[in-house]
Amino acid sequence: KKVYNSKQTTTLNEGWNWYSTYLEINGKDGLTRLQNSMNGKAEQIKSQMAFSSYESGNWFGLLENARTEDMYMIKMSEDTEINLSGNIADPSEHPITLNQNWTWFGYILNENMSLKEGLVNFTPNDGDYIKSQSGFNTYYNGNWYGEIILDFEVGKGYMYKNTSDAAKTLVYPKVSSKGRQIRK
Repeated sequence: KKVYNSKQTTTLNEGWNWYSTYLEINGKDGLTRLQNSMNGKAEQIKSQMAFSSYESGNWFGLLENARTEDMYMIKMSEDTEINLSGNIADPSEHPITLNQNWTWFGYILNENMSLKEGLVNFTPNDGDYIKSQSGFNTYYNGNWYGEIILDFEVGKGYMYKNTSDAAKTLVYPKVSSKGRQIRK
């Protein structure tokens, strides 16, 4: 049995949740650990490209692997606290490709950050959007605008609309601009 150096505890609410992790979950083993952490309370896990459903104690569907970089929409049958074990991901080893148009992506740090802090290594285009499950912001003239300016939150997933004519790469910082070392 593998030994992991960390555990991420997240409360998922009944219905749909936009989920991501700061743990290494790459591959089939990572997906299995994620599915097993749901305590039989998940109905479906969707990535941007595939999904798997839970029925009669078994998972089936075309979602076969997990990636730390991805956001997952997870439908829960009831409020559930999940505990996912794994090793803490190094953000420099998990660049996120934001393709043209919409990309579902994960937030892979274990502390909350402002959009500005989280995107310190990234230059948005005017007209780009970032969405959380609870709101969205638009980038214009060097700033993010919206009803509420979003923060990156541990365990939450996001969508990004890249309006440029090429894919872009997002690499989260290891240290926030406040100088705090990301907790291990």
